[in-house]
Amino acid sequence: MSQASTNILFPQTTYNGASTITGEAKTAASYYLGNRNIQTVSWSLNSFNGILLIQATLVENPSGTDWITVYNVTDGKSLPLTENSFTNVEGNFVWIRAQVNQYVSGIIRNVKVSF
Repeated sequence: MSQASTNILFPQTTYNGASTITGEAKTAASYYLGNRNIQTVSWSLNSFNGILLIQATLVENPSGTDWITVYNVTDGKSLPLTENSFTNVEGNFVWIRAQVNQYVSGIIRNVKVSF
């Protein structure tokens, strides 16, 4: 059972001409629960054409170079992508966020993290 669930990319994000969108950093499992190392990330996409990355950091006050990609949602999948799915991300991360690169079209209904 999850302790917390929050959006890491605002719902109903639609293509607005920006090729890169970075979601707001949200606390990950280790922020409050120091020994926790599993976060569940879920997403809902409709005709999405771009690259959706899940990024995390171990740093309490991260800068741009402190973020690493821990999961690529679109890697190896045929685009445009319509999908409702999830993955478990393991690591003692303090912060987690979603980033979209090469955004061309489609709708991101939501990207959420639970722990």
